[in-house]
Amino acid sequence: MKTIKQVVLGHGAATVAIMLSCSGQPENEIGQRGGPGGDDGNVAHASPAGGGGGALQSAMPDNPAHISFRVPGMLKVQVGFASVTSYPYVITKEGDGTVVTVFLPQGMKIITMLSFMDEDGKPVSDPVMLTIDPMGKLGTYTLQPDETSKELNFGKTAQKALQIGENILDVPSSEQFVGGSTSPITQAVYTAQFDQICHLSCMGAKEMRIFRNGPAECHTGHTSFPLKEGEEVGVYVVTPGSQINIEPPHVFVEAIQMEE
Repeated sequence: MKTIKQVVLGHGAATVAIMLSCSGQPENEIGQRGGPGGDDGNVAHASPAGGGGGALQSAMPDNPAHISFRVPGMLKVQVGFASVTSYPYVITKEGDGTVVTVFLPQGMKIITMLSFMDEDGKPVSDPVMLTIDPMGKLGTYTLQPDETSKELNFGKTAQKALQIGENILDVPSSEQFVGGSTSPITQAVYTAQFDQICHLSCMGAKEMRIFRNGPAECHTGHTSFPLKEGEEVGVYVVTPGSQINIEPPHVFVEAIQMEE
């Protein structure tokens, strides 16, 4: 089975075919180089996994925030930025909605404009202007009907700070459509205190979505990757069951210092 995703950098766009895997989400993508390089308490919406996201790297900000917007309905979306610099973004279809994920520098207020069109490319509403203040690593917001402008501060209050060793994600979860169904999710962020190889694993999770410098990487077991001092990695934990009966997942972090 295949699905189609649009990968965009700045004003350059490419439509790509992706094989489905990892709970129905894309695992590999082929992009095209191009273009110049919600509120506190919201949780991160995970863009589908992008195992071959090299085409996104050229315009990616350092240690970017991953901010997603859910648009009700299967609409076509155009993304613009009210700034000299354009930033990479990914548009996906999930369930009965469209999700736009933008990759922005943390701590820098950015104005993003979303325009919606029908299948014939005709506008169906006025553009929505979003003033985004991405202070945290992760964030999500669902656009409301007839919304034309919004100022959003994505803080750090909804993301559990991970430490080396065992971490219990005893923070509130939320129901999100991910991996072909609605599941409880919790989010966490680990910040490297030194240059290292980071090992992550999770008990009680259906899968983990790892956010570093591009689309989410999907893992069903454990994963390892390099991190530089001060670099963050977002962890989006998808658990089976419902919010009522789930046990808090446990995330294990191991860090091996890189030799100089």
